[in-house]
Amino acid sequence: MKSLAIIKKFMVFFVLLHLSSLTAIAQTNNVSIDRLRFTYGHRELPTHPLNPIRFDYGVRVIATPAVRNNVSIEDIADAVTIRGQVRADNPADASVVVELTLGNIVIASSNVRERREEVRDRSGNVTGTNHFFWVEVVYTFESSYRVMQGGNQVRRAVEIYNRAASSNQRFNTESFRSRREASDFWNNNRENLIAEFYQSLATNSANTVSNALSRAYGFSGRTNVRGELRIMNENRHNENATFREKTTTLRDELQSLTPNTPLDRERIAEIIEYFKSLPERYADTRSRADQRIRYAAWYNLCQIYFFLGEPENVAQYADLIIANRHNQRDGTRLKNRAAELTAAFDRTGIRTRHFSPDVLFGDGVFDPNESFDSDESSDDDDDDGDE
Repeated sequence: MKSLAIIKKFMVFFVLLHLSSLTAIAQTNNVSIDRLRFTYGHRELPTHPLNPIRFDYGVRVIATPAVRNNVSIEDIADAVTIRGQVRADNPADASVVVELTLGNIVIASSNVRERREEVRDRSGNVTGTNHFFWVEVVYTFESSYRVMQGGNQVRRAVEIYNRAASSNQRFNTESFRSRREASDFWNNNRENLIAEFYQSLATNSANTVSNALSRAYGFSGRTNVRGELRIMNENRHNENATFREKTTTLRDELQSLTPNTPLDRERIAEIIEYFKSLPERYADTRSRADQRIRYAAWYNLCQIYFFLGEPENVAQYADLIIANRHNQRDGTRLKNRAAELTAAFDRTGIRTRHFSPDVLFGDGVFDPNESFDSDESSDDDDDDGDE
């Protein structure tokens, strides 16, 4: 009986040993990495900055009498903005002048269209036909803008609307039960409808100018931009709880970013060191779990340094992702983002995407040879979304 008891004890011991080894294998080989999404704000840097990069501008609207009869020219001029730049009350006093030209609407055609709709009974038999009539109006419009600096030096000249057939505008009236009703509606409301056309086209022209020039020369603030981190989701792994805690804290810090508010390096210093330590502690090149942990750590470091405005560090960790051979496309994409950020910094001389233009530039004078580091200011992107 004693020997039997000893044998049972050994069997229990070996079973427990086997189960513990299975647990270790599970922990080693089964690590799930998920996406942790967040939103943030940043400030876009100009794609084609003028010299000086910070300037005052004025808006001049050149419009035909027909436009002036149907649209408030003052409202259209006010709608033209270069976000992040300084607007002058009088265009004559501005160093940069935006000139918006609005032409006439030309009605190319107005024809009554018909649609027929069969009426069927419960058995599916056709019992009649309903006729619907409306007027289709085809018209054209012309508008364009110029950007002039230092008097009449044209920096940009762009056509917005033109008379080409491919640019035809179309309008359909509501439907009526007779051809006469449709025709009468257009004839009786023609002037009011054309006034609405003018208002819509002039407003669209102003918005087009604002968006284009804000991208080229301005400092637009963007909010609710989507981003992603990588988070561990494996309860059986000893690193899971700490990894999730650090990543969630980082997510909260990134969600506090606004166009004017930068990432506080001191608040995330421990998180940076934590993620840097993981590839050293999980360095087994034969372990898929270690490989995934290294990937997630380097991915999150790329995001951190992107928001700190350090594209050289983003590129460094992106290269490690590529060499790690897990989700290499992420590494390539992050490296491309680092190159784009470097180009934007070099193009503008500004080395942050989180700042207040009024605080940064002060009196409006800015030397592009002097860089501005986000870590030195309390005021602080498209893409940008990460994926």
